[in-house]
Amino acid sequence: MATDFAVFLRRFLTAHLAGLRGCSPHTIASYRDAFKLLICYFRDERSIPPDKLTLELIDAAAIAG
Repeated sequence: MATDFAVFLRRFLTAHLAGLRGCSPHTIASYRDAFKLLICYFRDERSIPPDKLTLELIDAAAIAG
């Protein structure tokens, strides 16, 4: 089952950026890559696998890290 983070991220990349905002594929790819880095940070530095990453875990300290 997908976490709330996964659901909202997919919706943001597809429905919001591509659909509502009409962003270019390059812009969407840039956002995707930034989120990939965030997911890797949680996996590698905080030992939280992507399938366990929830919005509750993402806070200012995590972003600053």
